[in-house]
Amino acid sequence: GGRFEVDERSGVVRTRGTDVFQLDMEYVLYVKAEDQNGRIDEKHYQSTPEERLSIVGGKRAPQFYLTTYETEIPENQKKDT
Repeated sequence: GGRFEVDERSGVVRTRGTDVFQLDMEYVLYVKAEDQNGRIDEKHYQSTPEERLSIVGGKRAPQFYLTTYETEIPENQKKDT
């Protein structure tokens, strides 16, 4: 377990646990979507590029820089296009 969790269906990122976040500490997450039904070959699946989320801890729960992070993934898009 880590400090954050990503909902695998919606992509929503949430904090986990009750540990205090260090003041002004930056937490960086790299998230990407992978379609296991979009198999390219035995070991590779269609996926998006990694998206970087930077979250700064403070006295309150970590605050995200943007209100939402969105990317569109067209159905049947080939990997890395």
